[in-house]
Amino acid sequence: MISRLIYTVYEVKNLIRWKRFIHTMYGLTLKETNQNNEFEAVVDSTGCRIIFREGKTDDIVAIGFESNSLDKIENSLVSNNFIAEWGSEIETKSRYSNKLLKTIDPIGLQIEFVDVSKSYNLYTEPDHDLEFDCGDLGLGHVTLNGSVSPEDMRYFYADTLCMGLSDCNEPTLGFGMTLDVVFFHTNKRHHSIAYAQIWTGKKINHFQIECVDRNSVGLGYKRCKKAKIPIAHSVGVHPNDNQISFYVRNPSAFQCELGAESTEIKDNHEAKKFYGISVWGHESPLMQTLIYAKNMIRYKIKMKLGTIPKTPTKLLEEKKIMPKENTKLKLDEAVRIATAAIAHARKENMEPMAVTVVDAAGTIITSQTEENCALIRPDIAYGKAWGCIGLGFSSRALHGLYGALPDMNPAFDSFGAISKNRLVPSPGGVFILRDNEVVGAVGVSGDMPDKDEACSIAGIKAANLQYRK
Repeated sequence: MISRLIYTVYEVKNLIRWKRFIHTMYGLTLKETNQNNEFEAVVDSTGCRIIFREGKTDDIVAIGFESNSLDKIENSLVSNNFIAEWGSEIETKSRYSNKLLKTIDPIGLQIEFVDVSKSYNLYTEPDHDLEFDCGDLGLGHVTLNGSVSPEDMRYFYADTLCMGLSDCNEPTLGFGMTLDVVFFHTNKRHHSIAYAQIWTGKKINHFQIECVDRNSVGLGYKRCKKAKIPIAHSVGVHPNDNQISFYVRNPSAFQCELGAESTEIKDNHEAKKFYGISVWGHESPLMQTLIYAKNMIRYKIKMKLGTIPKTPTKLLEEKKIMPKENTKLKLDEAVRIATAAIAHARKENMEPMAVTVVDAAGTIITSQTEENCALIRPDIAYGKAWGCIGLGFSSRALHGLYGALPDMNPAFDSFGAISKNRLVPSPGGVFILRDNEVVGAVGVSGDMPDKDEACSIAGIKAANLQYRK
């Protein structure tokens, strides 16, 4: 039903800085349109463009897709309990379209569908010898953030709008922080929309424009470093689309990507699951890693407290994807984990161990302690396991965060108080997964932290389950 991504709309606080930034990054010029307080960067001659207007949000406010099946989209939205509203004459003319249909996606972002759309300004070739690969493939891609589940976004973009699922990814960004990311395509471009489940206060994670060759990516990276634009990820290659790219932080504090040579979707494409952001490269400077860590901590806290703002649209309860069966950790599995963890300690001649296994709610399923084990080791083992569930980080990740984020120490102290001192930021607490879903955690204490963690992993493997540390 949808042919391509054709425009994105941003509300930004500092247009002057954006004018400088977008020229350095993409060689594009921001030009005024005939709409009040609106500017556009025209990316090609087919209508692909980035629209900016001055405002307070510093965020994405709308995405525009081109389609010759607007009536079908309206019917699909209504039948799946989403808003479907035709744009006014003024709104339709502002997009240089004949017809415009609007809806709101699960994170509260306005999604627009147009039969045709063109830019107000004529296309001129970008500076820096850049040439963009847009046209029928559309305007690169946009990656969104939010607190709703990837399944909710899949229900909207794939099931309702009939976009294809490109693949899924669960990358680790540092300090053991992992994200759930899904990718959707509208044509042969690997993805036009992606979504990462993390709430940062913004709906946008980054937008990307694809150029035609990798040399332009390398030169762009050099150009941005010379201009002292903050690098978010160095040049690297992604595992899912094989694209070479780099990321920078823009004046509105989200990210922009310049990439090239991404793999196209074939007719026999099958979605796969990946577990990393890069085949090589894409390293983050320490400052960017700390930003990720702060965002993840805030997200976990707000999720626990229930203070994340609700989006203006919800799927009806009967439309919600039901939880998978067989997601609970069984008693015999927990006992097997604990027994195997202790067996590993004996095999490696470690100190006497204490092992605690909890379920996904933090409730103890089993706890085993060897003879001559130090008195407080069982409590420490429980704290390592409970911390995984209670805060959403492995005890190794918590250990890294305590050292790397000294300005967050007051928050960490409050976590300890809230949890009644059940958080132990020392390796040994590991998530237990079944089919990549967290079903519990195991904590081990008795020897050095790395050895404790090795016992936890050995126990999980012995139960034929997966782990995440």
